[in-house]
Amino acid sequence: MPACVTPLRGRVVIREIRPDRTGSIWHPDQAQDPKRDEKSHRGIVMAIGAPMLSSQTEGAVEVPHGFGAGDVVHFVFAASCAERGRTTIWEDDLPVVWLTQSEILAVEAP
Repeated sequence: MPACVTPLRGRVVIREIRPDRTGSIWHPDQAQDPKRDEKSHRGIVMAIGAPMLSSQTEGAVEVPHGFGAGDVVHFVFAASCAERGRTTIWEDDLPVVWLTQSEILAVEAP
């Protein structure tokens, strides 16, 4: 379903993938990095805004996404408001999470 809502620059809309069992293999819903107090989550990209701008160089340069709608990504909630304040209902009446582009950690290979 094409999105009628376009996120603003640097924003990403994700549908979180909850834990699942495939045969005898269990896929954990969260993997914790022992050096940080952040838990990573998996989700499907529903919509993306324009790339965020880098402020570390002279003049604003777009930072490419590296992912697109439909990709499975790993992400963290970097801000203190966590998941609860960022979850809304999407166009298909299912919940999605709004994140910033910098909260995406990795993209799974197809």
